[in-house]
Amino acid sequence: MTVEYNERLKKLQQTEKMLSEPPITQNELMMLENTMTALRRAVTSMEERLSKESGKDDKLAIYKGQAALVTKKKEQIQDNLKREEEDMSRLEGDIRKKEEQINKLKGAGFKKNKLEDYIN
Repeated sequence: MTVEYNERLKKLQQTEKMLSEPPITQNELMMLENTMTALRRAVTSMEERLSKESGKDDKLAIYKGQAALVTKKKEQIQDNLKREEEDMSRLEGDIRKKEEQINKLKGAGFKKNKLEDYIN
């Protein structure tokens, strides 16, 4: 019974508090309704914009992924090219050394240009 009494007392106090506040005028009520309508429109427009932007992100994600793959492949090819160029330079150096060794072993024999000079 005391619980019931406390609930009724609490309800009475809330009612007295509401009656003590100044009443809302029709003008204030319309302003609040207009504000609510404007906020609902803003929320709807933001939700639409968000859904459109997320749709764009999904479309762009495919291209971004492809661009990342192409970039990675390009870097791999550049690394391979660099290694091959270094290997080619090393082999050219080896060829020059071998040619020098061959020329030393041949001796001071006639070279093609000297032979042509001799014939003329």
